Amino acid sequence: MYNGAPQKILRKLRFFFCTITLELRFNMKKSLLALAIAAFASSAVSAATVYDKDGTSLEVGGRVQSVYYSTQNGGAGNNDGSITNTARLNMSGRSEIAPGIAAFGFAEWNVADGDSNEAMSNDETMSARDQYIGVDFGKFGSVLVGRTFDSLQKVIEVTDIYEDMGGNGILDDSDRRAGQIKYTWEGYGVLASVSYQSAKDHVAVEDAINDEMNVESGYAVALGYTTPTIGFGPISVKVGYSYLAAQDDAKYALSLGLDNMKEYAASVTWGNLSEGLYLATVYDQRKFDYIEKSFIANHSVKGIEALVGYAFDNGLSLRASWQYKRVNAELGFNTNYQFEYIVRKVPVLVNYAFNQNFNIWAEASFDAGSDKQLSAKGFVNAANIERDEDHSHVAIGARYTF
Repeated sequence: MYNGAPQKILRKLRFFFCTITLELRFNMKKSLLALAIAAFASSAVSAATVYDKDGTSLEVGGRVQSVYYSTQNGGAGNNDGSITNTARLNMSGRSEIAPGIAAFGFAEWNVADGDSNEAMSNDETMSARDQYIGVDFGKFGSVLVGRTFDSLQKVIEVTDIYEDMGGNGILDDSDRRAGQIKYTWEGYGVLASVSYQSAKDHVAVEDAINDEMNVESGYAVALGYTTPTIGFGPISVKVGYSYLAAQDDAKYALSLGLDNMKEYAASVTWGNLSEGLYLATVYDQRKFDYIEKSFIANHSVKGIEALVGYAFDNGLSLRASWQYKRVNAELGFNTNYQFEYIVRKVPVLVNYAFNQNFNIWAEASFDAGSDKQLSAKGFVNAANIERDEDHSHVAIGARYTF
């Protein structure tokens, strides 16, 4: 997701933070069309079965795409257009171990394009995206262990259907974490999921210091209910909560006194993403608590996304949404220093799926009244702290999924 603007702001705050960087950065029918749209919205939907015998199967899949970015995301400069290639590779296996019970495993990697100078490449190697094993107990749910999202992601994924221009109002869309155990059960329209986070260094926590956290332990829960079809589709309501405790030995040196993170989320959808009209809205809030007398007194991020989309039978789908994020923080040591800024964006997307393997898209993000200047209190020369906000971005891409 595109999230470059907050980094610019916080670079300008380094003077006030005594050179310590605080970075708050900010998902028809059951047919070929449904598969093609799903392949656009997620990573590993289409795959080839390379082995299937005696209750054991192995599938291999992935994708390759090329995208033209009008501005920063291209990696050629802040205002230069550029074409960027990315790829993913995945493998999944499933084996029956008892009547009605199957073990499974899944792994997916991001594959760099070989140019370490590209902003979207990161490096010249393969990096883990998802890695987990588990057991599917059929009507009794499933358990998995490894690197993946926590349970809260089930709540917020309903608006996470953009390539690069979305995610401004949801805070867990990129937080894949290793060391997790997750149980999920679905039936009779009910969704229930609970996950546990074991101790792990440098796990992804968006909007924390450097977007990461040394975690002692944590958990997440999600509950939801989906009705039968009402009007143009089913109505689904979900709520969730997530908690992460920081390691005691990292609270001072690595996290500026960060003690824990609490996240609350709720979502409502009406319709199906892959068929006809689809409406969705999400509320998400993260609160970061710090130990007494730490450098930062408090820090919170609130986000809202409201989305409308329509999927036609011919493979064409349209999406548009309003995204809102409010970030505020207050420094510790009984000071009166605090700042706040608000981001408002309107991303739009047009996607056309030729078949289950090949699709093209165009998307853009427009500013809808984001703060042009930080609302800062207690800072000297606060009026000079301006948000260098890029107001519009355009991307045009093509993807082959195999």
